[in-house]
Amino acid sequence: MDISKDVSEVILNKKSFILMILLMIFLSACSSNEPTQKGEPLKEGGIAEEAFQTVKANNDAANDKDVEAFVDTYVEDMQDTARKQVDKAFQETDFQHELSSPKVIEESEEQVVLSVIQTTTDLTGENEEIEDIVEHELVKENDEFKIILSRPGE
Repeated sequence: MDISKDVSEVILNKKSFILMILLMIFLSACSSNEPTQKGEPLKEGGIAEEAFQTVKANNDAANDKDVEAFVDTYVEDMQDTARKQVDKAFQETDFQHELSSPKVIEESEEQVVLSVIQTTTDLTGENEEIEDIVEHELVKENDEFKIILSRPGE
């Protein structure tokens, strides 16, 4: 029995194992941090595209700091709450939001759940640009899609 051969194999296996761990750490550190979305790409002319127009109107109103236009994109039951929250936020912040990659998670005549990538830029330069996935749940109210819930994507 050659113990030196057994010891050298163990050392080689340890080095390979450590090298593999370091490589995994390096690759995960270098990997893209882009969000991963659920859903299928939005198709033109569908029900979900109609709902996405509401999400875009909501985003445009936020960028313009137009409280009433922003609130109008929500269901009636949520409008007072939205108004109180957004009025203060619009006064205290200076953000610009951009939407991209709309995807459809659920779609029916009365309800649509969309996922979008939202890039938020602090126009004061105090904070870094943030890219998030946001899911919007919309329902039909008075023949128009209105936002009932917006939440971070999973």
